Amino acid sequence: MASEKDSQAIDDGAVPVHVSLLAVARSLFGNEQYSDKVVKCGKREWKVHKALVLPQIEILAKAFNGGFKEGEENVYTFSDTDPAAVHALLQFVYHGDYSANNNDAMSSSVLHLHVFNLAEQYLLDALRDLAASKFKAYTERLWDQPDFAVAIDIIYTLDAGGNGDLKVTLLDIGRKHITALMRNPNLHADFHEVVRRVPAYLADVHTELATHSSEMLTEVVCPSATCCCVFAVSLSATETTNLWCPECSISRQISKWKTCKREV
Repeated sequence: MASEKDSQAIDDGAVPVHVSLLAVARSLFGNEQYSDKVVKCGKREWKVHKALVLPQIEILAKAFNGGFKEGEENVYTFSDTDPAAVHALLQFVYHGDYSANNNDAMSSSVLHLHVFNLAEQYLLDALRDLAASKFKAYTERLWDQPDFAVAIDIIYTLDAGGNGDLKVTLLDIGRKHITALMRNPNLHADFHEVVRRVPAYLADVHTELATHSSEMLTEVVCPSATCCCVFAVSLSATETTNLWCPECSISRQISKWKTCKREV
């Protein structure tokens, strides 16, 4: 039994800590020693340690401890997600972070999207925020690369109603760089291909531009017979500046758009 003096020494931090608990947790990731549960996704599986994993992921704890087959077989299978995202989730549980490096299955931005969605599904707010932060940093740095178009396609097509934080990132980038992206279809062919299929993104970018603009905006009607979209734009730039319809992506110079003003 510890003496009062010993207890005081511990309380005062006088007893040195030789082994970091975090270092121990990190060393156990991917280490089968002392593992007592199995996590599977696709063709991959991980031997994990319930003392580390279950307190952090309540859904897994309920699956293993709630009288379900997971508890009987000591195996939990992730479905409808990518193994790379599950690996990142488990890496986060053991390390407090995850890395997109050495991932051949998908690009970094797509991995962050999958991790974000998986974190939302499993109620892991800290991982969700981390994935959103990583996605923002990566996409802001490489907005002129094909990955940006892929992210728009995934967020607007596969999960149109969700991913609010990620949409904010895409719209901020669009607001800053839409002219550069639209000016050269050959250089940014992936972006042009995606926004023609996902006009909602361009519509949202135009709304962002209107919201953040202090200039006078004019409502114009797209001249395309198959579109006729009505949207607000600034016509104060030079006559030869190109503007794009957010619905059908038709490009016209400002001098032409001035003839398309909406009649009140």
